[in-house]
Amino acid sequence: MQLGTILWAFWMLREPRRWRWGVPVALTISIEVCITTAASGILTRDLATTSLLFIIFTTATATFLPWGARPQLAMVGVASLAVLWNTVALDLSAAAASYPAVAMILAFVTSVYIAWDSQRDQRERRQAEEALAAAKRHSDAEAEVSAALARVGREMIALVDTPGILECLCRVTTEVLRCGSSQTWIFQPERDAYVLVAGHDALPDAPSADPVQVPRACIAPLLAALQREELVEVDEPAGFPAPEGAGVRLHGALRHGDDIIAIHTAVLSEPESRFSRQQRRLMEGVTQIASLALTNARLVEELGHASRIKSEFVSTISHELRTPINVILGYAEMVEEETPATDPRHVFVRRIAVAGRELLELIESTLEIGRIEAARDEVRLESVPLRTFWTELGQGCARLPRRPEVRLEWDDGVEDVALVTDPRKLKVVIRNLVNNGLKFTERGSVRAKVQLDAEAVVLRVADTGIGIRHEDQELVFEMFRQADGSDSRRFGGSGLGLYIVRRFVRQLGGTITLESAPREGSTFTIVLPRLAAAPTARNAA
Repeated sequence: MQLGTILWAFWMLREPRRWRWGVPVALTISIEVCITTAASGILTRDLATTSLLFIIFTTATATFLPWGARPQLAMVGVASLAVLWNTVALDLSAAAASYPAVAMILAFVTSVYIAWDSQRDQRERRQAEEALAAAKRHSDAEAEVSAALARVGREMIALVDTPGILECLCRVTTEVLRCGSSQTWIFQPERDAYVLVAGHDALPDAPSADPVQVPRACIAPLLAALQREELVEVDEPAGFPAPEGAGVRLHGALRHGDDIIAIHTAVLSEPESRFSRQQRRLMEGVTQIASLALTNARLVEELGHASRIKSEFVSTISHELRTPINVILGYAEMVEEETPATDPRHVFVRRIAVAGRELLELIESTLEIGRIEAARDEVRLESVPLRTFWTELGQGCARLPRRPEVRLEWDDGVEDVALVTDPRKLKVVIRNLVNNGLKFTERGSVRAKVQLDAEAVVLRVADTGIGIRHEDQELVFEMFRQADGSDSRRFGGSGLGLYIVRRFVRQLGGTITLESAPREGSTFTIVLPRLAAAPTARNAA
């Protein structure tokens, strides 16, 4: 009966939801067991058997019942009373009861220690589980913060204009912080005030057509606090107007170096609520990312401004240089025509003309690059008679400077069709390719050919010049880059011609490829869509 009672008590206390009944049930059972044991001792008049039962019972309860040290002390107290009652009832002498009593005392103390140790282990396990759960909650919160900041970074770093960054900042702040609204106030030195430039959801109303602004003197305490801390949480507007019924405000500084260039504010929609630690972490990360994005945007804007100034300066200088260069070339041609070929001055004049043409080519290429960068190089499509266009272009290319050992072979078998294209851009493309071949061909030929396929118009310019290595073939299409960096190679051109060629070919909807090898010449192939070609009126008739 006692063993069954112990097992039943153990089953009761295995479920935590039944523990509230554990202590009274255990005490009741303990009293019943102690009384039963004591009664059996009186009946059997055997103190050794009774003591053994008490030892087994108290040790078993301490080992199998997870009730801790205090219930076990109560159990030991009840058992001790039962032992005393049994000893008095049996009227045993002190000598007869001493040995069983010592054994029971040791057993009782051992059982209490076992119960205390078990309780300590349970407490440590519970603390470890709570610490693990807290760590998991912290890890989940950090993961959520990291994911939110990664999203903010992707959206804002991709923008390079200040208004777009500020609008994105207010929107993502409202979303990731789950707050009522957010605004950004940027400092304008000419006003000596912070002006509302962006916001999301509820915004303060402007009293007039002027932008909402707050003088810097009105928010001096807030600025002083932001100089010391990343975030400042306030219950009052702190000088900033806010929608009616708005709650707590969290201010963060957008910085450029040590200067506060803007103040970003998040506003809770519930007046009684506060910003959580996670929301503050998010706000701090958002303001730091926004500061970096604004710095990048400012750099891009400054670079763009500097680039525009540079382009305008180069364009102006190029225009100013083109006039005197044309005058020099004109007089050089006049002197060259009037000077006999046997006269040594003829060679000098010819060198002046060649150098002048190279300088004029550089000026023309620079002007073309300026038009490209300024987006003033629109494609102007028109119907062009291909045969007439090709013949006139060949006549112009025949006057390009070249070595005496180099001949220009121009294709005469061109079909009489109308090509819908931009004649100026196509003329620049072919002329640059031919000029490039003549410059870098010491002997041999430069060939220009047109072919009409079923689906495309193919133009090829091939030379027998020095050639280009395979690893340098993409390099030659970059601005101011050439395959050979030596002085002899660099002296032949500006490095702009092929860049302009590829840019114009792409604008015309075509492609350009290069086949070349060192000392085997180069072949440039341009493919324009076949839809751009149509029969002339004469052929159609």
